[in-house]
Amino acid sequence: MSLCIDIVLLCHYNKNAKYIKGGCVMAVLQVRVDDDLKNQASAIFNGLGIDLSTAIRMFLKKAVLERGIPFDTKFDETTLQGILAIERMRTISEQNGNCNMTLDEINEEIKLAREEIKRKKGK
Repeated sequence: MSLCIDIVLLCHYNKNAKYIKGGCVMAVLQVRVDDDLKNQASAIFNGLGIDLSTAIRMFLKKAVLERGIPFDTKFDETTLQGILAIERMRTISEQNGNCNMTLDEINEEIKLAREEIKRKKGK
């Protein structure tokens, strides 16, 4: 699913096209979302007695009041541990100077390390 947000201030394009509500210049907000997502969200908001535009306005006002996303955005513990492990591997790779290796170079390093282990076991 992709999300694309375009904010267009009408007054920038045509001074006569201003939409003014309560003394404020209003902007047009276009959001592209999957049809199913839009329909599901609209059904929920309609059940609450509001339309999709009102719900989005409520979200934006709450984000401004809270100075951030107005709900928790969290990873589950397994995902978080995976992300942290990847970050640790990236740091170690950068410290060892091998962070720009190609897949072929990595596989060659693994092959050489395995051969070295076999030689040591054979002694």
